[in-house]
Amino acid sequence: MLVCLQVFVGLAIGGVVVAKITSVHGRARRLLAHHMVGDWIEICRMPSGSELVAFVTIFDSGDTIRYDGETFDATAKPVGFFRSEFIAADNSIVTFRYSNRESSTAYFSEGTTSLRFIENTAVRFKERRWVRYQATAHDFGAREAIIYEGVRASPEESAAFRGLDYQARGAAIERHLARLRRARGATSA
Repeated sequence: MLVCLQVFVGLAIGGVVVAKITSVHGRARRLLAHHMVGDWIEICRMPSGSELVAFVTIFDSGDTIRYDGETFDATAKPVGFFRSEFIAADNSIVTFRYSNRESSTAYFSEGTTSLRFIENTAVRFKERRWVRYQATAHDFGAREAIIYEGVRASPEESAAFRGLDYQARGAAIERHLARLRRARGATSA
């Protein structure tokens, strides 16, 4: 009887320890996801000089955090898509493994990307969410490092990219590329 009681207590304690370890990992992932889930717009000037805009959705799939998107050229023409999954995080720097292998894009193939998020400090701490990021993709196929940035999409921009209003999508792309061009012009002057 004493042996049965010891086994039962040991199993119960082991179960509590495993539950605590997995819940800490899950809680950390949920907190990380809280800061970054949502729709984002990325702007990028490729080493070749072409300008790209991506509409990205970051979401918690239950098993991992996903970072998926569709890429458009300066004329709002879709040029490919990508799928990514979470690898690691160190405070506000989050790394994903991505692949464009199933896409028709000629710009990226597969690799890793690290996003350095910046939060909105103008709101209360519990309400803070990351509002922009600077990123570097290390593309293994192209053997290039590509620097780009992302900003949270407004509800109107999300609707334009998710819907069939191509004129609104084109206007959003032009607004974000104009910001990229102004920033590049300011640094090259």
